Amino acid sequence: MMTIYHIIRSVPMILIVLPMALLLGSGVSYGAAEDTNHQQYLSFHDRHVIIFASGYGEIYMSYFFAVKNNHSKAIKTKIPFIYPLEMMGVEALSGLTNNDLVFDDQTKKIVIEKSFAPGGSIIALRFSVPSGRAKKIIRFAIPYATDNLSFLRSVEETLRISVPDFLPGVPADLQGSQLVGVVSKDLVSSTNSFKVTLEDLPEDRRRFYLLAMIFVTILLTGGLMLLWIK
Repeated sequence: MMTIYHIIRSVPMILIVLPMALLLGSGVSYGAAEDTNHQQYLSFHDRHVIIFASGYGEIYMSYFFAVKNNHSKAIKTKIPFIYPLEMMGVEALSGLTNNDLVFDDQTKKIVIEKSFAPGGSIIALRFSVPSGRAKKIIRFAIPYATDNLSFLRSVEETLRISVPDFLPGVPADLQGSQLVGVVSKDLVSSTNSFKVTLEDLPEDRRRFYLLAMIFVTILLTGGLMLLWIK
């Protein structure tokens, strides 16, 4: 089972493998720059990778995507990002700091606000959502259409990932990266209810302790009843 420690430990390897895979993706124009004269120089690269890791009581996700600035100067902008609706927290992993994650009054959502230097920038975020059951449906908000979305896990993980109309596999650039999962075969439209199903998750230890307490209570109660009967 991959713990949060394994995620943190594996991030450098993933960041080495992903940059070329992300930056070679096709660009998708994004016009949210504060400098409207330069907004045409900014684009998302149409490759989004979300990697799951299961834990007791929580599911962790590392999300990677790229932003490209084709201008000769840095451009400051606000950009939305894909996120799970149940997220308990979001943390910057690479390409930005937690101070770059701000609440946008207009959209009422957390967005990235930062200056993007000329060239490509790899952005990595980490989310967590509650678990506690062997099966979990996670709903994602997808703020822009993309035709290259992947949901992956480490080969060491036991959880199973399923998404309607997605194909088993990984992006071609990530072959041999010790990751498995599913990839989109068609355009994924902007939505606030995109569903990903995870199965074979480890049971929450709190449920185990609760069941243990119930079992002990039954034993004690039964023992007292036997003493009372005698």
